[in-house]
Amino acid sequence: MVIPMHLQTASRAAFMLRITTEKKRGKTFLTVEGRLAEPWVAALEQCWREFHAASPREKFHVNLCAVSFIDPAGKALLMEIHRQGGQLVAEGCLNQAIVHEIVAREKQDASPGAKQRPKRSHIIFYTALFSLVLGPTVAHAQGGNRPSTLPGNAPTEVLRLTLDQAVGLA
Repeated sequence: MVIPMHLQTASRAAFMLRITTEKKRGKTFLTVEGRLAEPWVAALEQCWREFHAASPREKFHVNLCAVSFIDPAGKALLMEIHRQGGQLVAEGCLNQAIVHEIVAREKQDASPGAKQRPKRSHIIFYTALFSLVLGPTVAHAQGGNRPSTLPGNAPTEVLRLTLDQAVGLA
């Protein structure tokens, strides 16, 4: 079953939303294509309410793989669809991030008694970091009786050489 396509033109570009439904293995898939922006949010909401009212126990999957943009109103509608039991399916970084945010927010709202992990001081991290950075320096400073790798007749003052002299010594 294909819901009629909705078309609206805005400043030289044609934006439309296409909603198709398909039943597979006892599940109903609502496939949304196009921009889920303000004029089309109401169309998707109407479609969702009709299908959900017709069979409230059926599992609905909303396929957002072909959605190119989701505005805040569309995001709010997707939250409501998920809250009512619709499974959101997405591809692409942005759409997947929006779906993960909706699912995470729903889980967070579902368990209001659950405490969030408090942010802890990073003192353990910084202590370990400084001990690794400063450890070799402190250990080197404490080894005062290290045997010298220089020969016994090595000069103790600074020796200034020209490039030719340094090459000649090498």
